[in-house]
Amino acid sequence: MKGYYLLLVVVFSSVTLGCQQKKEPSVVMNKEMKPQHDLAVFYRKEIEQLKGQMIEYRRWANNPYPESVVNQVEEILNDYFENIEHSTSKTEGVEIIKATVEQLNVLNEEWDLISTDGREVILDIILEVSEAKEYTKKGEDITEAWRMW
Repeated sequence: MKGYYLLLVVVFSSVTLGCQQKKEPSVVMNKEMKPQHDLAVFYRKEIEQLKGQMIEYRRWANNPYPESVVNQVEEILNDYFENIEHSTSKTEGVEIIKATVEQLNVLNEEWDLISTDGREVILDIILEVSEAKEYTKKGEDITEAWRMW
């Protein structure tokens, strides 16, 4: 009987440790945006999460901004992703980041649509992609200089 319990503990420990060691792969890119992990998949997932959060925030805060405004945020971030992907220098990348943040500032000022959770997702998108291009370092928030949300 002791042997059975010992076997059960060993199997359970192995399964538990194996599950705990599974992690999502991190996004790693070089300057030419050749992914070791597909950055576009990360981006699409984050955009869908952001849209859901913005629609939920609209309901929760009783903020009547139209869904077309949520779509405008998505368009701004799509432009960011495409432009930064084709950029070739850090200076150009920083200008793209600045323009993106300023566009989001204008929308947020008019509609008050970026919640705390939304801000975190937008920052994840902007910073992960800029880190992947090696325009910023991990943990560096380049958006602070222009961000008003």
